[in-house]
Amino acid sequence: MLQRINDHLENFKRPDIVIKRWQENGMSQGSKEIYWRYMPMMESYFSELNASFVLEYQGLTSMSTYPFITLRDGYMGILYFFLKNPKPPKLFSTQILVPAKFEKLIPKTWKENVLVYEMIYDKTEEAKKGLFYGLPAKENFVVNTAKEKLGNAFSKNMEIHSLVPCRDRLFNQNENEQIYYHDFAKELYKKYGFDVTIHSEFKPMEWSSAGSQYSLFNLDTDNFLVYSDYVTFFFCSRGATYLNRPKELIKKKDALSEIRLSMYHSMRIKEVNEFSNYSTNLLIKAKLNSIPTLFHNLTFYRFALEEFKAFCKND
Repeated sequence: MLQRINDHLENFKRPDIVIKRWQENGMSQGSKEIYWRYMPMMESYFSELNASFVLEYQGLTSMSTYPFITLRDGYMGILYFFLKNPKPPKLFSTQILVPAKFEKLIPKTWKENVLVYEMIYDKTEEAKKGLFYGLPAKENFVVNTAKEKLGNAFSKNMEIHSLVPCRDRLFNQNENEQIYYHDFAKELYKKYGFDVTIHSEFKPMEWSSAGSQYSLFNLDTDNFLVYSDYVTFFFCSRGATYLNRPKELIKKKDALSEIRLSMYHSMRIKEVNEFSNYSTNLLIKAKLNSIPTLFHNLTFYRFALEEFKAFCKND
């Protein structure tokens, strides 16, 4: 496996490969809702191992055109993928890289086609400015409330910025999700006062030379919908410090390979340690409860969110 990765990277030439991009024309309305709600977190970034989301593919046939696929999805996308595809087709040779955080979701039937990966961030020192970013959505406050999240954030004497845009609800839900933004804003102003600079949208050109001046605080470290987001990639590639980065799951000595993504962060890859019946049991549960295996379906979203709560408690 290591040789295959090395051969791919050594022979890689950017003009010779089609980099997977979001193609709106082929997306369902539900997929578009998720994509636009999570912009810019779901924006594409360049990757030699084809970092992308499950929603970008029509199925295993379109996936099979790529030698490697690094899934940027969080819990819901990874669960959906393995419920939809309990085992790979016989001639399926694509290697799927899954976030190590969700290794438990990988069924043994995928043993020959799956590796796990983790993003590794080098910088640890706190910068002069602090940036909160993410979405004030229900799925991002499953484990901790806004007050709990901000409790371990930046020093009070820092210049604070906030990129937390309020978006439409997923799947036209009836509940009012603005309460999550109100809770976050209340705790933000309570801790840092009213000198916080609010950014309603992300404009890369305005931030292109400012990376190393910032420490980052991501509101979505639970990773229900997104594991590897564009904003983190953008800033860390420019020298920002990821202050609340998750603890490392893949130790350097256990890694199959470590690929530099920038001067300041990398992707560590290893083989799957052990397989469980987690996704198989959830597949049975979904069928018994007539849960549709449709990513952009409200019933499936609610099913995945409830299972995610249990997953987080037991993790």
